[in-house]
Amino acid sequence: MIWSGSSRGVSAEPSQVVRGSSVSPRFRTFGYSLAGGTDVDGNRYPDLLVGSLDDAVALLRYRGHVTTPEVTEELSVS
Repeated sequence: MIWSGSSRGVSAEPSQVVRGSSVSPRFRTFGYSLAGGTDVDGNRYPDLLVGSLDDAVALLRYRGHVTTPEVTEELSVS
């Protein structure tokens, strides 16, 4: 779940829900770890890595609209 925030605080409802099953059927523990705040693709928006205990990581790249992540690749951990 992704919550939007502003100077008035964090929204009461999530602005978006990203389910592991919509990214890949491999994810059973999607969202176990998060790493963000870095612009991976150079579009000036922070991207997000979502980890799991399933030996896979999803890179969610943000495009023009910040609240709409685009799942672009699933990375296997070896």
